[in-house]
Amino acid sequence: MWPKRLRTNSAMLIPGVSLAHAGQTAVVTFGETAMNRRFVAWLDSVVAWLEGERSISAVIFTGTRGIFMTGADLTEVRRLRSPEDVEDFLRIPHSLMERIFGMEKLTAAAINGHCVGGGLELALVCDLRIAADLPGPYMGLPEVRLGLVPALAATVRILDTVTRRDGIRLLYSGDLATASEALAMGLIDEAVSASQVLDTATERCGAILENSPVAIRAIKRLIVPDGERARFREALRQSAIEFATCCSIDDKN
Repeated sequence: MWPKRLRTNSAMLIPGVSLAHAGQTAVVTFGETAMNRRFVAWLDSVVAWLEGERSISAVIFTGTRGIFMTGADLTEVRRLRSPEDVEDFLRIPHSLMERIFGMEKLTAAAINGHCVGGGLELALVCDLRIAADLPGPYMGLPEVRLGLVPALAATVRILDTVTRRDGIRLLYSGDLATASEALAMGLIDEAVSASQVLDTATERCGAILENSPVAIRAIKRLIVPDGERARFREALRQSAIEFATCCSIDDKN
């Protein structure tokens, strides 16, 4: 059960995040559209709680109002100047990404709309990515257009997910991809109608959970062994260094 102070019928409610569950699957819905400091702290606390909740075997992340997540709050980013500023700014986002990347539970991103920057980086650490088949491009890593670099290790995760050619193109151009383009390059696993994104993600997780939960957890440990976690942690560290370099000059928009 949810902690008493956060329990509201079948959902956990805290500012900026709602958490509901059906059977073994929890659905985390973002109430914010940008990864501002407050929201990321709230989300990190929810994911930390989910890590230890034995009744939950799968976690689905999704957004609201036609937006999955648009990335960092640029108002906050523009205030960053020193490496110390950046280290403080990225401490909780990096904690959050490590939690999701290393989680033994099945994870899925139900990408209901715009998914850019840190939003795509969060989706990239999930096991499954189900996206809305929307007209026009809406997924990508536009940081280079802002004079920045991805700060949450997307430079590693994108190259682990798509071909090197496609990954480098997305990183260097800052271009956004349509759902069909993302599907063709392997950035997402499935594209469905917008109204079916969450239901489809729930169904896919449910089908997987029909298998042995012990085996699923073991497979996740094999997919993300300690060495891979260390590699991801190092990628986060290097991302922070380069992000700080970009923030220290007047090139960022």
